[in-house]
Amino acid sequence: MHPALEDGYGLVVPQALASGRPVIATRQAGASELIKDGENGFVVESRSAKDLKDYLRLLAADRNLLEKMSQKAPITVAHLSYQNFAREVWGFYRMALANGRT
Repeated sequence: MHPALEDGYGLVVPQALASGRPVIATRQAGASELIKDGENGFVVESRSAKDLKDYLRLLAADRNLLEKMSQKAPITVAHLSYQNFAREVWGFYRMALANGRT
């Protein structure tokens, strides 16, 4: 659960997903864009203790749903590897150098 009221992107949500943990997060969590509602976690409105409670109870009660979400969670963030990040940064630098910007 990541009930942030304000948050930049951060690493908490991607690391949890990479570990096979479904995430319940608020829309204000920067990495909530990684959560596919109902597939690898749930996105709730901020300050909704009821939604947080309901989704926690749902995951605790429905082991099949928890297992399905746990299997999908790492797939969501597989593209966020250090290698892909380095490749994107290198591409940005090459483009900037080709355009004469440093």
